[in-house]
Amino acid sequence: MQLKRNVVFLSQDFVSKKQKLIQELSKVCDKNLITQIENAKTPVELAKILLKSEYSMFREFRRCMLQSESNPKKLLKHVALELEQMQYNNRAQRAKFILAREKALHVPSKNPKVIAIENILKEQYGCKFVSLKDNEDLAKKVLKAYETASKNRIKTPENVIVSDFMFANGEHFSNETILLNKYQEVLREGYTSTNSDLHVPLHEILHGTHPYLLSFSRKKIPAQFKKVRQELSEYSAISQTHEIFTELYTKKLIDDLNPDEQALFDYLNFFA
Repeated sequence: MQLKRNVVFLSQDFVSKKQKLIQELSKVCDKNLITQIENAKTPVELAKILLKSEYSMFREFRRCMLQSESNPKKLLKHVALELEQMQYNNRAQRAKFILAREKALHVPSKNPKVIAIENILKEQYGCKFVSLKDNEDLAKKVLKAYETASKNRIKTPENVIVSDFMFANGEHFSNETILLNKYQEVLREGYTSTNSDLHVPLHEILHGTHPYLLSFSRKKIPAQFKKVRQELSEYSAISQTHEIFTELYTKKLIDDLNPDEQALFDYLNFFA
């Protein structure tokens, strides 16, 4: 699905987009990748190169996370410093790649209402790069999410981008960048901790409020909070700890938390 969408997008002004990608990615990627892009003859070839480059950054890290002797599919029980460092470096490199790619493929908005929101995000909330792709509905949600975070004295990301190159609804990157899927999936009731229309952009903003550590993501939830985790949202029930914390924080700012949820939030809130 993602490949097909990317091919359609890259097919429009293919030569121009390819050159812009070379220009921006040359600043953050090695020569090997740039050569591959230069040699891409079709939108399909280019789309495959971009997708492979983005997700190959996880492969070596994933390999090191797995035990290779007794059970090659079992994750390591303990997180060593070397793994944290590897995750940090991989996360940083991927963030640079994503931001450069999005800058290269940026399509300026033409809708006056969207342009007005982009200017507010820059002038009032300090955003450096905003690309909302003429998506008026999503732009309004983003602005509302930034307003909500700011009112609660939460630092907001410097870059906010509506992307054609996403599978999930949103993602937060370590270089103060959030990406939101141009094709927002309608989530069923109960999947997230609120039914608010600004849940997704606010959730992504709030990922900047927890530690960027693998050990935090894998931190075990105490038994007394198991029910809280299961009932908070379907997403919380199946996710790692950093997502549970962010689901709690999003609900806290939109609907408020019950006493048990507040207790789990306080337990996980290392930066309080």
